[in-house]
Amino acid sequence: MDSGVSLSAVALLLVFLSGGFLKSFTALQIFRIGLGLSGATVGVLVLLFSGLLSLFVFHSYLPLDAVFKTTSGAPSERAGDSEEIQVNGSLEELQERVRPFLLARTNPETRLLLAEMQQELHAQHRSTVESVETPLPQPDSFLSLLLAFVLEDLHGAFQLGVLFILPFLLIDLIVAHLFQLLQVSQISLSSLSLTLKLLLFVAVDGWTLITERLVGDYLVL
Repeated sequence: MDSGVSLSAVALLLVFLSGGFLKSFTALQIFRIGLGLSGATVGVLVLLFSGLLSLFVFHSYLPLDAVFKTTSGAPSERAGDSEEIQVNGSLEELQERVRPFLLARTNPETRLLLAEMQQELHAQHRSTVESVETPLPQPDSFLSLLLAFVLEDLHGAFQLGVLFILPFLLIDLIVAHLFQLLQVSQISLSSLSLTLKLLLFVAVDGWTLITERLVGDYLVL
């Protein structure tokens, strides 16, 4: 039972990472800061929305039904038979099915750089521990490929974050300048700025634009 649960957890983590969860979550967190919303409720919304986007991206090239299967578990006293989510196949099979997607969306230079770094670390380890024989890491290992994909995601996340935050920064500068010129003190600057940001976001259908921008990078080869 414990091994099955741990395997399912590793597979689920792989699904989220290869589905672009870090990219969506990082970009939306920057967007949240630019919008000026710092409440815990908004943080939970960003987390759930990022997870849903990553599942959507992953499901677009590898259906979740092919990764996970539902099996009957131990019987429950109240609700009858319980159901468990298990990995459909081995973790190695899942890695091989995900590999083409990662290869198509990673920079060869990044993969080469990671391979060189891994070989240098391996050489240093062999020089300090001569009595222990350790195999040479493969330059095209799945872990290196996944790390290259995550680096590409983080790079793209900060680019999108800057793109998302610039209109809100412009609104903050305009509102602050107007308050300085008019010498208004009865109205809160942050309240007026947040209202204008929300109006702009609703007017341009912001959620649709964000979804298209985040998901489009994965769906278009």
